[in-house]
Amino acid sequence: MRKQLTLITFLLVFTPVLADNMVSIEFYHLLGCHGCAYVQTSQILNNIPNLTELEISRNQTNTLKYLNVLDEFGINDGVPLIIITCNGERGYLQGPGIIINNLSEQVEKCIQSGMIQSRGEGGTTSSQKELTFFVIITAAIIDSINPCAFAVMIFLLSTIISLGSRRKIIKIGSVYIITVFITYLLAGIGIFTVIQKITSLTFIIYNVAAWIAIIFGIINVKDFFFYGKGISLKIPESRKGIISKFSRKATVPAAIVLGFLVAMFELPCTGGVYLAILSLLARSGFMAIPYLMLYNIIFVLPLFIIMALAYVGVSTKKLEKWRMGKRNWMKLLLGAFMIILGIGMLLGWF
Repeated sequence: MRKQLTLITFLLVFTPVLADNMVSIEFYHLLGCHGCAYVQTSQILNNIPNLTELEISRNQTNTLKYLNVLDEFGINDGVPLIIITCNGERGYLQGPGIIINNLSEQVEKCIQSGMIQSRGEGGTTSSQKELTFFVIITAAIIDSINPCAFAVMIFLLSTIISLGSRRKIIKIGSVYIITVFITYLLAGIGIFTVIQKITSLTFIIYNVAAWIAIIFGIINVKDFFFYGKGISLKIPESRKGIISKFSRKATVPAAIVLGFLVAMFELPCTGGVYLAILSLLARSGFMAIPYLMLYNIIFVLPLFIIMALAYVGVSTKKLEKWRMGKRNWMKLLLGAFMIILGIGMLLGWF
């Protein structure tokens, strides 16, 4: 009887402790991450048992643990991330809204029943996704109104028309545009992959991209008032000779080479927006390829419109006159958006 009373007393006294020991929480966060700071200041982490905070931008060991967790659960890169271990069972909560709304409930369920009822959801909250999606689409539309890309397209079309073969407009023009699309898409996927792999530098790359967007934006706004004076974002003069060479050939192989070269050479015109969007995607935990495909489809859409206008008989002289007349306004629009985008990234609007 005494042994039984001793056992009952032990259970009454130590059951809460044992229950708490069934729960362990790993909180992965990133220096400068606004979502992480939001979770930390929300007091949701107060009184959470067995909490371990793991900052991943400055600690290589924590970074490796974080990458292993991503592989374990098959989830996209993105912080804040909570890993809950409950009586040997593991689950995750990702994104500030999801963590704040679900963490206390998950811990309570573990203490009461010894199991995780739900693994939560991966990624960011729906409102964050909607906002970031809107920014991506807006960036693609504004970036597509690009005087650098228009200039090469119009020059290529004028060469094709001068050969007296209007049927080649669709064939060669489409090959050129598709090559630009593929080149930009592959470059974007490559850069995005690098940003995600170097997790410890994600915050640095994100902020560098934001500042590049701001600086490039200021230069574009400057060009609205003083085009050609000082630094301008345009295809380098040294590259225009090789672009002209392949444009004059007006063949399918030449169009492929031209599309690749132009995509590389016009990065000073478009690279600021693209890098900012890639960094934003990496920080938001989005699936990159579908969004990059959509971005680049929108980016090349005006080129298809220019090609269609040339095919139905609009002269390239009129198209070039329109481009020159609107060039400064295009730069002003692009520049203003880049400045807003960069500032928004730094202030955590997205």
